[in-house]
Amino acid sequence: MDELEARRAAQREELQLQQEQKMKEQQERRLQQEAEQQARKAKRQASFQKPFVKIALGFGLIIGLYLLLFLAMPLRWELRGLKV
Repeated sequence: MDELEARRAAQREELQLQQEQKMKEQQERRLQQEAEQQARKAKRQASFQKPFVKIALGFGLIIGLYLLLFLAMPLRWELRGLKV
């Protein structure tokens, strides 16, 4: 009986150690993924702070508004039957 109990106790201890190891590995993976996400986020935010990107986005906005104002509005007027 003592040998059986000792074997069961050893198996329980081994299972517990395996579970603890899995938990540690999952925690390490989670921390690594969080660090990678933070690095990507910082890189993305830094790229939008570059003057070239800001200027390009500004021009894109201006061109988009121009297209909306001068190309889409006459189309709406034509659909309503108004003449340009």
